[in-house]
Amino acid sequence: MENSAKALLMAGGVLVTMLIVTLLFYFKGKITEYYNDQGKIDDIANVADFNKQFTNYERDKVYGYEIISLANMVEDYNTRHSGADNAPNDEKYTPFTLIVSFEGKGNDVEQKIWYNTEGGINHLFNSNNDVLIQSETSNQVVDRILKATEIEDLYGVSETTKLAKSINKLIVKEDPINIDYQVQKLMNEQKVSYDKAILILKRKAIADFRAIIKDKDPVPYESSEVNSLYNDMKNLLLYGKYQMSIRQYYEYYQFKKAIFECDKEKILYDNGVGGTGRIIGMTFKFTGKVE
Repeated sequence: MENSAKALLMAGGVLVTMLIVTLLFYFKGKITEYYNDQGKIDDIANVADFNKQFTNYERDKVYGYEIISLANMVEDYNTRHSGADNAPNDEKYTPFTLIVSFEGKGNDVEQKIWYNTEGGINHLFNSNNDVLIQSETSNQVVDRILKATEIEDLYGVSETTKLAKSINKLIVKEDPINIDYQVQKLMNEQKVSYDKAILILKRKAIADFRAIIKDKDPVPYESSEVNSLYNDMKNLLLYGKYQMSIRQYYEYYQFKKAIFECDKEKILYDNGVGGTGRIIGMTFKFTGKVE
C-alpha cells in the first residue's frame, strides 16, 4: 500500500510538472503573440503618423510656398531615412518622389509665372510639362531656394521682392516697329523722338535699379554711358551673378504664390511585396492661378 501511495504521488507530481510546463509554454506563446501584435500595431501607427504629414497636403488648394516646404521635408527624409544613394542610415525606406505638373497650362505659366517668353532666358519651370521637384538624387526646388537665398542675402528680402516686382518697369523694350506703350506715351507727352524717349526711360530704369540695390551714384547723361550702364543692369537682370537672375527670382517669387491641386489619383504607396505602406510619391497640378 505504501509503495502504491508513493507511486501515485510521483505520478501526480509528474502530471503537475507537465501541466506547469505546458502552461508556461502556452503563456510564453501568448506573450510572444501579444508583443508581435503590439509591434504590428506600433508599425501601423508609425506608418499612419508618417503618411499624415503628407496627406495634410491632399487638398485642392496648395500654394507653391507649401510645396517648397514639402520639398524640404522630402529632401530631409530621402537623405536621412531612405535607400537613396549616400543616405547615411540603416532604415533604407523607398525614396519619396515629388512632382509638380504644368501639363496643359502653358499659356498660364508664361503669363503668370514667367516674366516673359523672351529668348535666351533659362526659365525655372517648364511651361507645359511635369517638373521633378524631388527624387532620389534631385531636388530642383531646394537648389533654387539656395540660389534665391543668395540673391536675398545680396539685396535683402524686401528689396529683392521689390526688384522682382519691378522688372517690367526696369527693362525698356526697344522695338521701333512695335513701339512699347511706355515709349509711345513718353513720345506723346514730352514731344520727343523715339531715340530720346528710349534714352529717358533707360535713365529712369538705371535710377530705379540703383535705388533698389542701394547704388545711389549719379546717372551720367551721355548716351553712350547710359547705354553701357543700362546693358550692365540688363545683363544682371537676365543672367545674374549667383546662377539665378532677377528674372528667375521673379519666377520663383510667382511660383510661391501659385495655386496647385493635389492629384489624388497619383498618390503612390509602398504596397508591393514586403512594402511598408508608406506614401512614396505625390503629384501637384498647377491650377493656372496665382494670388
